Amino acid sequence: MYEDRNLPHAESTAGNIALSGVSQSAERDKDWHDNVNTLVMRNVMLWGSVFVSCGLIYLLVKLVA
Repeated sequence: MYEDRNLPHAESTAGNIALSGVSQSAERDKDWHDNVNTLVMRNVMLWGSVFVSCGLIYLLVKLVA
């Protein structure tokens, strides 16, 4: 009954599944970090442009007044 089992194959398959799970997890982490970095950079650019715009408006008002 158990003669048909190919245990080395089953073990290597389990190892491949575990390794693919690790690589997928690492890939997901990389994607998550890329998304976070993109959001951070987007926020930095947005707030930077807001501060620059406010600064320019302030200087323009000071110059005219």
